[in-house]
Amino acid sequence: MSWERRESHHVASYAFHWFADGDGGWLVAVWGEGRGPDEPTEQEVTDALTIHHVPARDNPKGRLKPVRQFCERFVSDIPFRVRAIRLRVPTVRRLVEQGALEPPDGGWA
Repeated sequence: MSWERRESHHVASYAFHWFADGDGGWLVAVWGEGRGPDEPTEQEVTDALTIHHVPARDNPKGRLKPVRQFCERFVSDIPFRVRAIRLRVPTVRRLVEQGALEPPDGGWA
C-alpha cells in the first residue's frame, strides 16, 4: 500500500503529518516539534512518536473528521496522549502485518 503525505500541522509542541492511501484510509504520524523530519516520507512514519491509523473501512469517503478528532484529542487529553504513544509499536506491527507499512529499518523500538 502506498501512502502520500497530504498535510502537516504544527500544534503546541507537536508536528502532525497526515498521510492518505487514496481509498479513504489515513495515517497520522506525530513527532515532537523539531524532532522529526520537516516533510516525512512513508518510510519515516515508523520513526514517529506515535502513529494513528484510520482504516478505509471505517472512513469510506475519506473524510478528515476522524483525523482532526485524533489530533485535537492528542493535544488536549494527556491520558489519551500517553496511551497513543504507548500504542505506537503495536499499531506499527499491525500495519506491517497487514502490508500497509514496511517494517522499521532500526527494528522495533
